[in-house]
Amino acid sequence: MARTSLIPPLNNGEQDVYYLNVFPDCNNNGKSDVLDIQNRLSGDTNFNHLPDSCENISVKGDLDGDRDVDQLDLNVILAARNKPASGVNDPRDLDKNGVINALDVRKLTLVCTRSRCAV
Repeated sequence: MARTSLIPPLNNGEQDVYYLNVFPDCNNNGKSDVLDIQNRLSGDTNFNHLPDSCENISVKGDLDGDRDVDQLDLNVILAARNKPASGVNDPRDLDKNGVINALDVRKLTLVCTRSRCAV
């Protein structure tokens, strides 16, 4: 979705000038998607210049289902640290060694989509 704003001209007898500002803002946060990605407020794991939150994709390491990898996902692993994985497909066991541990935390930090894995 593109957000547009139209600034009306001054009514002072001079030539009318309109300014049109168009930029993509698919997540409707009032900021350009390009700036969201550039400032790492939104992830773009497939590098198509659309925030992952606006696409129907799965993001490796996204354990809470919000299409980014951040502190919330780290918290999911930290809450289960040093416990056995629930099975071979446990998404928290990123290294697939059967245990949720510091190695999984490290692997997740390498794929964070936000600066410093912030929320």
